[in-house]
Amino acid sequence: MNNVNYKIIEKISVEDFIEILNKSTLRERLPVNDKNRIKNILDNSNLLIGAYLNQNLVGIVRCVTDFYYCCYISDLAVYVEYQNKGIGKQLIEEVKNKLMKDTKIVLLAAPNAINYYSNIGFEKSENSFLTKV
Repeated sequence: MNNVNYKIIEKISVEDFIEILNKSTLRERLPVNDKNRIKNILDNSNLLIGAYLNQNLVGIVRCVTDFYYCCYISDLAVYVEYQNKGIGKQLIEEVKNKLMKDTKIVLLAAPNAINYYSNIGFEKSENSFLTKV
């Protein structure tokens, strides 16, 4: 979509973040009913980029990064009605533009998004591990 603007988000309210999660496919994966946890998630992220259509936020990418070695994309959320229009792909390009050359980008894909990431140039990793505290 040509009329979408992308920019770094310095601050986003818990309510606005929850709204975009609820209007995307991430509502099942994040604790949208726990405002305190969402607040802490946002407070401890250091790169947020938004996609704006007519000055309305329709997509967001949330990252934790050192900008030089590794960037973890924690959330990529686009309103369902704006998916499959290149917004998510461009949000990832905007992240890449903020990182130094050769920085690794790591993410955990939702089961229904595995093919999406493969189609936009990500390689599936066989050497990662998960656990919970």
